[in-house]
Amino acid sequence: MVLYEGVDELALTSITDTYPRSFASTIRVVAPERTVIRSRHGLDLVPRWSFADAPALDRLLVPGDAVPAATVQAVAHWAEAHGQPRAEYLHRDAAGSFAYDAALRDMARRDSRDLAIAAARGLEYPIEQATLAGAAFPYDLLPRPAVLSLLGLLAALGVGRIRPARRPAVA
Repeated sequence: MVLYEGVDELALTSITDTYPRSFASTIRVVAPERTVIRSRHGLDLVPRWSFADAPALDRLLVPGDAVPAATVQAVAHWAEAHGQPRAEYLHRDAAGSFAYDAALRDMARRDSRDLAIAAARGLEYPIEQATLAGAAFPYDLLPRPAVLSLLGLLAALGVGRIRPARRPAVA
């Protein structure tokens, strides 16, 4: 997630509150420089990384629906120059909707609808009117535990077959 001067606190928290509830996401906060950044209503924030020392990211979310043009250009230049993913303007693309709705819709589309519903319930967020389109279950997550279970079973069976070598009796 990218921080910038004047970032909307609600858009910011919609990302930091929602995505970690999937237990598959870690939020990493970056900014052009590692310095104090003042939010729209005066909250002082310090990013964990600057663009110069940021780790490799899977996604690059930019919160808020009114991102300054200079920030858009800086993020695009940095992402291209450092092999980072293209910036996603989650709230700008969902202008007019509540910030949490945009985050939950994105989670439903990318992860699963059930995961987004579980995240909303954990936040005690009303989702009756929200349209959460996405797969009902993240089937792409099934192979890893299935393979690990099979490997564990094979290892347990293999250990059971190993017999210690017999030693001659000492008189």
